[in-house]
Amino acid sequence: MTSSRPSRAQRSARTLAALATVLLLGACVSMPTSGPIVPGAQSSTRATSKVEIAAQPPAANSSPRAVVDGFLQAMAAYEPNYATARLYLAPSVRNSWQPMSGVTVYADGHAVTESDGRVTLSAPVTGQVDARGSFSPVKQQLTTDFGLQRGTDGQWRITSPPQGLLVSQFIFDNFFQHPNLYWPEPGGQYLVPDPVSMAQRRLTPSTLVRALLSGPGDWIAPAVSSAVPGGATLLDDVTADANGLATVNLGGPIETLDMQQRRLLAGQLTWTLAQFPTVTGIRVLHNGAAYALGDLAGQNGVVPVRALPGLSPVPTLDSRLFAIVDHRVARVDQSEQTSTVVPVPGPFGQGGVVPDSLAVTSSGDSAAVVTASGTKVTTLNLSAGTTTATFTGFSRLLRPQYARTGELWLVSGEPGHQKLQIAQGDQLREVDAGPLAGEHITNFRLAPDGVRMAVVIERDGHTTLALARVDRHTAALRVEGLEVIPLATSGQAQLTSISDVGWIGPTGLAVLGASQESTQPSPYRVDLSTVAVQQIGQPDGWQAKSIATLPNPESTRMVVVGEQGGAWRYEDSFTWPHLSSTMTAAVYPG
Repeated sequence: MTSSRPSRAQRSARTLAALATVLLLGACVSMPTSGPIVPGAQSSTRATSKVEIAAQPPAANSSPRAVVDGFLQAMAAYEPNYATARLYLAPSVRNSWQPMSGVTVYADGHAVTESDGRVTLSAPVTGQVDARGSFSPVKQQLTTDFGLQRGTDGQWRITSPPQGLLVSQFIFDNFFQHPNLYWPEPGGQYLVPDPVSMAQRRLTPSTLVRALLSGPGDWIAPAVSSAVPGGATLLDDVTADANGLATVNLGGPIETLDMQQRRLLAGQLTWTLAQFPTVTGIRVLHNGAAYALGDLAGQNGVVPVRALPGLSPVPTLDSRLFAIVDHRVARVDQSEQTSTVVPVPGPFGQGGVVPDSLAVTSSGDSAAVVTASGTKVTTLNLSAGTTTATFTGFSRLLRPQYARTGELWLVSGEPGHQKLQIAQGDQLREVDAGPLAGEHITNFRLAPDGVRMAVVIERDGHTTLALARVDRHTAALRVEGLEVIPLATSGQAQLTSISDVGWIGPTGLAVLGASQESTQPSPYRVDLSTVAVQQIGQPDGWQAKSIATLPNPESTRMVVVGEQGGAWRYEDSFTWPHLSSTMTAAVYPG
């Protein structure tokens, strides 16, 4: 199988090798002595390079190709106005070029070519970043003619620069960061992450706060809210003192917010700025004066960055594994060396009823069990083993799931005619499927925030991954914004068959997928901030059919279940010890 994105060690080796090549080509690379705070573990960022590319102005009498090479290097080196990159442009376009209008990312291994007086770059495009910083995967071909012309001074200059920046995948992987902005779900009970991509030298607390004030991205905006009122501005750069206390001086109509809205505003700011490891707390000002935040603010008006853990995009989860083992619903207690199967109380733990699949609430106290060949679902209290509700009359029920808000999500029906329903207590009601109506859904998993949904859909004989939003503004839930997510490894091998999906964090997925060259599905990690795909397991006769995941970014837990009852648990990338030979389904709470 074609390998996916390399390991951190392999990426480091690749970084050094590529930078050595850059040096040989005459580029200037320097070690930073100052710069922005680099986001920490809460963000969805990957490790970036500790070296920086320094933009160099064009040398006198450079060839057309050398001018374009220098321009590409200068675009890779962030400057507030890209003044050095503009020196490669003809005077007629030098001031009109807009490098902050977006970023086009192209595949590695494609150099500019010169022929018949034209200098062009042809390469596959792997993604685009809009002016706000939202990344979208793209599968198209780029062909750019830079329009070289000789000026009155005899020097070659570019007359047709690209729209925005043009950077290679290597530059994007190693010199960009992908932190989250945070937005409240409509009920204001917790936050939803919204990744943005920025050049790492541009990334500061100030740029992130300004991005927060500009509002959510187009895709997520209809499903979230914000405590930031229209017209709010950042009056000064965010500054942090020696103790890590960051001062955020806001202007605009924030004085009209009630205390609940102020709590959410503080939550958005603290969760966003907590991604900078040196920031320990924030002090919010309004037009230079202290801004009242009630009991959130401690001494000197400081709100600690961890003051609002209840707003976390990931709820507190029971981390125990539940499974169907020997036709019984059981809890699987795992240690480093052993696993103990403990059947749940009641008939489902005694083997009298053959279960097909199951779901468990976030707290681990209730479950839903699908039986009767996908036609019936029973909810039960796991401590007592007693039935709390029974629903019948389905066909082809998929594996269900409990949302963090407590409702049980059910998808059933014939391909192309499936229903989305939710069960709460003993009540069952339909969800408006929106763009999923008429699709053939083969698997689904709600994000831990309950606002986003990963869906596996089958089209024309191929299964693909897609994302959708859940609009929770009213009691009548609706699915919206279906977007297919193309998955390709760093070697550009397309994953053409997706078997299953699960969330492993706020912006991380695990998928079982196969490429055209594969003989069986393998587990892959997908970072949704950039749709980076990394293979994390090499199946050895697994015949994998499903994957169970715990959406906790601090503790990666996954189990793969095979067609013949075998199961393997994740220990590390490409390390999956055997767990069971008689497990037919597995699930983590939530």
